[in-house]
Amino acid sequence: MAPNDAEVPKLKGTCTISLYQAEPEPIDKAWPLVISDAVAVGNKAIKLKPGDEPGTLSTSCILAPEATIALISVNVNTMTGSKTPIELGGYLVDDVQLTSIKQPNLPVRFVK
Repeated sequence: MAPNDAEVPKLKGTCTISLYQAEPEPIDKAWPLVISDAVAVGNKAIKLKPGDEPGTLSTSCILAPEATIALISVNVNTMTGSKTPIELGGYLVDDVQLTSIKQPNLPVRFVK
């Protein structure tokens, strides 16, 4: 049975985009040990409070030219350092989207 809002501890929600230059299978087999192998990372965290209305959490990451895989990770933790799993009540993630925007290469000029 899931706890009610009063029984859920302080929670932090995090969305992370990790870019890798690899095939998916080795990442899957070695997860989470491959987190540090990412060629680029972007993340954003928010505090979750009991009774909060649904919200949007977004993050961005500059697309490294050598990246072949984008892995989106959505996590919730108790902000206590505990590794004990907890019931999250009614929290859920839906409508995950990835948008890629190609920016033009602009000339760079250094001014002294």
